[in-house]
This record gives sequence, C-alpha cells and structure tokens, in this order.
Amino acid sequence: MAGLAAVAGAAIAIPLASPAAADPGDPLGPTIVKTDQAPTGYAVKFRYQAPAGVTSVQIYGDWFFAQPPNSSPNHPPSQWQPNDFAATDWRILPMTQGSDGVWETTVPLPAGTFRYAFTHNCTNQLATGCTLNYDPANPWQIFPQYPGAPGAVRSTIFVPSHPDFPTYNNDYQRPPAQLGTLESVRYPAPASTNPAGVHDMLVYTPKGYDPNRETPYPTLYLSHGSGDHSTAWFMQGVAHYIVQNAIDAGEVQDMVVVSTDFNGLPGGNNGYATHLRDVVFPYMESHYNVSTRPEDRAFAGFSAGGSRACTILYDFTDLFAHHAVWSAACPAANAAQVARMQSVKGGIMIGTGRQDLTTTFGPIQTRSTALKAQGIPVVEYFMDGMHTWHVWRPLLNFYIHNITFRATSTSLTVSTAPSGATLSATVSNLSNGQVPTGNVTFFAGTTEVGSAALVDGVATLVAGYTPEVLANGVVAKYQGSAVYNQSSSETATVTVPAWNSSTIYNTGDMVSYDGAVWRASWWTKNQVPGSSTSGPWQEIATGPDGLPVWTASRIFNAGDIATYNGSTWLASWWTQNQVPGSATGPWQEIVVDDEGNAVWTPSRIFDAGAVVVHNGQKYVAQWWTRNQVPGQAGGPWKLTS
Repeated sequence: MAGLAAVAGAAIAIPLASPAAADPGDPLGPTIVKTDQAPTGYAVKFRYQAPAGVTSVQIYGDWFFAQPPNSSPNHPPSQWQPNDFAATDWRILPMTQGSDGVWETTVPLPAGTFRYAFTHNCTNQLATGCTLNYDPANPWQIFPQYPGAPGAVRSTIFVPSHPDFPTYNNDYQRPPAQLGTLESVRYPAPASTNPAGVHDMLVYTPKGYDPNRETPYPTLYLSHGSGDHSTAWFMQGVAHYIVQNAIDAGEVQDMVVVSTDFNGLPGGNNGYATHLRDVVFPYMESHYNVSTRPEDRAFAGFSAGGSRACTILYDFTDLFAHHAVWSAACPAANAAQVARMQSVKGGIMIGTGRQDLTTTFGPIQTRSTALKAQGIPVVEYFMDGMHTWHVWRPLLNFYIHNITFRATSTSLTVSTAPSGATLSATVSNLSNGQVPTGNVTFFAGTTEVGSAALVDGVATLVAGYTPEVLANGVVAKYQGSAVYNQSSSETATVTVPAWNSSTIYNTGDMVSYDGAVWRASWWTKNQVPGSSTSGPWQEIATGPDGLPVWTASRIFNAGDIATYNGSTWLASWWTQNQVPGSATGPWQEIVVDDEGNAVWTPSRIFDAGAVVVHNGQKYVAQWWTRNQVPGQAGGPWKLTS
C-alpha cells in the first residue's frame, strides 16, 4: 500500500537476566534483571555507548514516585514503596563508565511501562537545557515522520510484576507474543501546513485482521497532547499492546486503532474535527475494512487532545458513539450541546489523575459532575497520578474494557398461551462485533422469574401467570459478557389469553373471562368459566398485598393462605366453596398484633404451648383447642400475665 511503512509480527523483546556483574560481553541497551529483592523484585540494567568526547552520561526516565495525596516531594525508584504513584518532576540519574567504555547503571523499577533517554554532560537535575538521546539499542519502531515534529524521541521499556514484590497491576501493558500490523500512513491533506499538502497518522490493525471480513471493523481514534504527534500513542502509550492484549484475552472486540496528528492543521479544535470527518474518515474507509457507521467509531484524547475531545463531544457529537476526555476540563455546555450528549448511544468517559497539576483535577471533576446532573451518562475514572503516560495508559485500558464498542440494547416480546407466557429477549450490539452471548434474567418487579442463555442473540423463557408477573409485568436484564455491557428492556405487560369455547384446555391452563382470571382443574372444552363452583374452572384472584383472594371455585389445600373480608385465613385441609368464617370449618382466621403476638380467634387451631393475646392479656394453651374462649374456668387456657 503506497504512502505507508509497516511494522508487523512479534513485539520487541527485552532480555531478561539474573543478577550478575557486567562483563564486556553484556549487550548494549536495557536488560531486565530479576533481583528477588526489595523494593520491586526487578531492576533494569542500562548499557549505553556514548559518542566520543562525552565525559559524563545520565539517564532520564519517568520513574520518580510520590505518596498520595501529594505529588511532592517525590523520590527515586530505589525508594519505591506501596501506594506510590509516578510523580513529576523527573530527574537525571548518573551512569558509570566501565572499562569497555560503555556507560552503565541499574535502576530498580516497579511493574509497568517506562520511557527513558540519555543525556550527555548534563548538570541540570531536571535535564533542563539538555538534549535527550534515545537508546540506539532500543529504538522506537516508528520515528517521527517529518522534520520538526514536536516532542523528544525516547525509548520505552516494560517491567513485569514480581509475585513476591507486588507493585502495580500493569500486565496489560506487556508486549504481546504476537502483534498485528502497525503502519505509518501518509495521506493527502490539502489543508495541512506541516507537512505541506499531506499529513501523517499511525494505524494498527489487530492480529488476524481480514481486509475481506464481511463485517467491517470498528475503529478507535486517539489524539495526543501538546508537544507530541501521531507516534505518541503507540511509541509511548503502547496502545497497540494494550488493545491487542485485551483482544487476546477475549475481553474486547477486534478493532482498528488510529493515532492522529493535530499539528499543522488550521482551524484549531474545529479544524481538527472537520479534518477527521472530511479527510481521515474517507481515507480510512477506502483503504481499510472499517465501518462507516458512527456506532463503530470511538474517540479519545488527553490534554490538548482532550480539549479536542471536548469539542468533538459537544459540537461534533454524532461523528462517534463513544467519547473519552482525559486530563482536560471541558467548558460549560449550552442547551443544544447537552441535548446532543444526552443522545450518545455508546458512552462518555471523563478521566484524569487526581494530582494533575497541568489541567488540575478539581475543574475536571466539577465539569463531570455538572454534566451528570444534566442527565448525561458520564462514566468517571479518576486515579492517583499526574499529567503523564502513567495515567493515560490506564485510562485507555479502562475505556476499552468498559465503554468502547461494548453497548447493547435489550428488547422483550411476550406471546401468551393458556399454558404460560413465552418471554423472548433479543440482545443487540450497538457496534459491529460478535453476536452477544451470556444470560438474560427476567424479573417481575423485584421477583426473579427465571433466566435463560442467549442463542443467536435471543433468550427464551416460559413463565407462569404468577401474581407478580400479572401485576408488575416483566423486564429482561442482559447480564453482559466479557466483551459486552449489561442492558435492560422496557417493562412488558403480561396478560392472560381470553377463554375461547372451541379451544381445548388442559390442567393448569389459564384464561381470562368476564374480567377475572381462571385456571383449569382438568381437561375441558366449551365449559364457561364461572358457570359452576364445582366445574373445571377455578377463579384465581390476588390482592394488592400479593396474597390469594378466596373465591368460591378455587381449590385450596392444607396450609394455603387466602384473604377474605379484610382478614387472612389458613386452610386446615382441602377445601372448595366453603366460605371462611365458620369456627369449625376448614378456615382458620390468622391475626397478629403489632408486637407479633398471635391474637385468639374462634376458628384458629392452637396446640399445647401456644401463646395468644385476648382482651389485652396473654394466655398459654394447656392442650389442643379451637373455639374455646380464653379466660373461662376449667378451659384449655392459662393466664400468663
């Protein structure tokens, strides 16, 4: 493909060695050393061949740390301690020249990705005024594409986590065993001033990318900050590692990742957004198998790129279904902007480091809170950290695992038959990707009706006509999966089908007739519900408290509860068409006072030892009794208080 340089295959491997004294045969560049010693269990030995005439060499890395909540004072990596976060200012560390002329130092480091460079004859602790030289033994895969590209070229190293000296859970940043293809793409851009008439971006296609795949890929677009360019997100942010590791773990969809360059584009934030829409999207869609739908696009930017993310979120909302603003405080939104953001389908994320001194945490949190108060579905991710890649890498990892291309919608249809209601929940993914899998749970109010697994995106459950289902309707809740978020349906009303004289009904079938619900006691056809209290149909009624209401045709078994005339009754044995209220019939009236004590009623059966309240006094039964009033001499009741 013209206009691009490609890097594919395995990630660059850094040697892993055991602690040992340097010898002339040691390689140049970084070597990870498993020290098995505090504070981190790992160190990195750096060996660097400086040009002739250099009398001192220093290493400058983003590996100084502080304890929250403050970012100052910070301390070198040799003093790392639990709960530390990476905190500027970075400072130089001295290197020692060996007998072989190679400069060397060993730096203990916690788990994660670190940038470093070498300075020559530098005397300023902050490397101010000193040239930063990348490690020629560990160069970037892709260098800046044009002269004068902002930002220093540095080298990058990943340090694993030691099981006995846990530091950070940064394994998601590790170089994958196999990568897809990372390409530096130069495309026509008439408005670009640097380079003139063309512009540059980096494009990552995941491992196994298929240019002929039937379903086009979703695309994640990333923007760098001030003082950087299109290589930043891959060479420093290791975005391709983060995304590919998540894909390999089955935690996100396959996606194409694009790192753009806002330098040299006129029109500020608006100019950048229109450049994406009018130039970058058409180029990507004509040269890669990516979707043209906004639902399949996500955007994220930090710092100055975060400012552009604000503009895109507020004023170019419909270009993307997923938005992320990092380390940037958006302005107040007007009514039209709020309305647009309320309609975002995929998700909106705002994140930053709590100790960020560049854009400051307070205004970012305040704006996020205000947007949420306006009904905008903002997801926040705030962490200890400053205006550094040690914050932006975790923000990207959170974004792809929680928002990007993960949205689903769940719809519910109900079809009714006398034997029950068939609940069919369809789970649809907003963005292109695999058909959703997992389970859907059905609820009637707060009562779980049941759950079913998705098959080709549909979960089906047959539910009975319970009081909860009939009173509350049903909601289907998709529980989500490794690659998809949860979603819920609207409430679907469930009604019992009407009785039909020509339909055959079996035991347990339910129908509606004459404003009531009826259940068949046995096989029946053309027998009108309610025509006989001893016929095949039982009238099934439920009170507002959820308890069954006594009806003449309904069969109750021993232990069943029913309400009648404002009282609660307990069936002593099988009964039908026997009105509650008889002191010797099948029904016992159950009454309890405010303290939970049983209140004596004539129809209730009490066994020996039962305690009741009657006329304000407590009695205990001496033997089995029914319809014998407490307080009578010689009776079964003994006064206890």
